[in-house]
Amino acid sequence: MYEGKVVESGVAVDVFGHPREPYTRKLLGAVPRLDDARPRAELPPGEPVLKVRGLSKTFPLLKGGVFKRRVGSVYAVDGVDLDIRRGKTLASRGPAEPDRAARGVPVPGALPAVRRTRGR
Repeated sequence: MYEGKVVESGVAVDVFGHPREPYTRKLLGAVPRLDDARPRAELPPGEPVLKVRGLSKTFPLLKGGVFKRRVGSVYAVDGVDLDIRRGKTLASRGPAEPDRAARGVPVPGALPAVRRTRGR
């Protein structure tokens, strides 16, 4: 599909193995492959694959019924630095909440930017 229109259709083996349309070929070419033999940039031994400095994430405190207004913020994390090295995993766990989209580490670009409230 491209802009709501079918670009190519057929048996999956044929479409994935021998795409006819340029858009389909580009789309399939953008998928990372485990057997990809392209050279990759190597990091010096011991260098982190991800560095995060000054990580902060807040959640708004809202008050009111229909016309909710922001009355403050709750800081989930504030000023956290972390390095993740090759072969290591980072997991974060918080209390169960209905807003599951907020779970995970808020690395810049993964979640919307958050401004600090006054006085912090």
